[in-house]
Amino acid sequence: MSMEVQLIRVGADLLKAIQANPDLIEAIIFDADAKPPAGFDPTADLWDGSYLHFFSPYFEHVAGEAGDDPDEVESSAAVLADPFYRAITGVEELDYDFCYGPASVHPAESVKALVEAWKADFSQADRDEPDRLDVSLFLFYEGAAKAGQAVICGIA
Repeated sequence: MSMEVQLIRVGADLLKAIQANPDLIEAIIFDADAKPPAGFDPTADLWDGSYLHFFSPYFEHVAGEAGDDPDEVESSAAVLADPFYRAITGVEELDYDFCYGPASVHPAESVKALVEAWKADFSQADRDEPDRLDVSLFLFYEGAAKAGQAVICGIA
């Protein structure tokens, strides 16, 4: 079984189009033959990472003694406040069902606030290691913040 965090950086026009037709998410992420929407770069504007191999163990570490129940771990106050958790959950639900729950979105303002709260955790030396999952996730969000983009989140 695989659980992949899927993130999509989108500008205001594409976000409106997705809100009007959430099935566009399917074409953007899962249809390799689909033509990307105007102004969308699949190489730069898509991010994925293993939930089971990185995020789940990380959240267990952050939660400390929350217990063995994954629902208890993910609902602990420490995890809910953690920037990584906030980065993969979004703040507004969309009407699209990923395999493990609905898609959600961080509007551009939320992306900027998340990056501002998070950037002190990443030195220049960290930024020089973009292959680290935590760094690549931060850099993905930082790029979205600089471009004024929203980020759509889901777990598939």
